[in-house]
Formats: sequence, structure tokens, C-alpha cells
Amino acid sequence: MFISKWQFPSSLGKNPYALHRLLWKAFPGEEVKRRPFLFRSESDGKALSVIMLSDSEPLETEGNALLRASPFDIRLTSSPYAFSLRANPIKRLSQARCRVPLVGEESLFDWLTRKMGGICTLEKVTIRHREEMHFRKEGIPGKIVSVDYEGLLFPRDPEALLLLMKQGIGPAKAFGCGLLLLGRP
Repeated sequence: MFISKWQFPSSLGKNPYALHRLLWKAFPGEEVKRRPFLFRSESDGKALSVIMLSDSEPLETEGNALLRASPFDIRLTSSPYAFSLRANPIKRLSQARCRVPLVGEESLFDWLTRKMGGICTLEKVTIRHREEMHFRKEGIPGKIVSVDYEGLLFPRDPEALLLLMKQGIGPAKAFGCGLLLLGRP
């Protein structure tokens, strides 16, 4: 596993699908069916910063600006961690098989608790930001509603938590959702 940081013009943040295609260029030869990375982007208005967790070392190519990449070898313990997660909390309408965003705060917190599935205990969870992302894929418009969660987590099963970090949490990973970031509390 590798963790890397990238920087792009802030205008790229307005088109999450274009950003995803550009990040794919860092992994030439990878199977298109299997995404070898998770990422999260943040814009300060001047530049778009991207943090990426990947299976293999990303390569700097024309059009992408790799600032640094380093091996990611983390050993989780049962100690508390501050966490940050951008996610796309959804529910599936069974009759239409259509996915729709969750809206109420209670529903959003319940979704996160279900996704963490007994792997850890969550405390002091807040919703820092919600954002609608609009995109077009092959001419078809789409919308994702992302939610930024922050709080503390206490791992009950550190190995399962590490696996969850590698797999990502929830849908819309191609649009910068799902990467769980951990830090010191």
C-alpha cells in the first residue's frame, strides 16, 4: 500500500469524473475493472489537493502533479483515533432499484454506524460538510451527495478496520468518497 499527495488546478474539482480519469493515469497497465486506489480531494480555491491510498506506487505522468508518495504500512491498535471520512450515504429504493441519498442527520449517523459494523466504536461524530457533485458520464447527468464525517473511533477489531480502510466505505469511490483517514486524537 502507498499513500500519496497530489496537487491540481482548483478548476478540476468541478468535474469529479475528469479528476478520476486523470488519477487513473498514475496506474498504467492496471485492469480497468478493478480500481487500484481510493482518494479524497480538498480545494482551497487556489489548488485542489488529493490524498490517495493505492495498492501500488503511483507514477507521475503528464497532466498529474505528484507531490509525494510513500509506503503505507500501518499497524492499528485498540487506541483511539481521530477520523475523517467523505462518504456517499445512500439507500436503495427496493421497487425501483434506484439509489437515493439519505438526508436526515439521524439517518446519516445510522448509515455510518452500520458501515462500521461492529469493527469500532464511534464517539463525538459530527457532520462537517455536505455537498452535491454533478457530473456527466457518456452524456448522462448524475448527482452524488457527499457527507464529511469527523469524530473519534476506538477499534474493536484493528485488522478488520484496516481491511475496511483498504476497501473503502460506501459507494461513489470513483468520485472521491470512501477513503477513511485516521490521525491522533
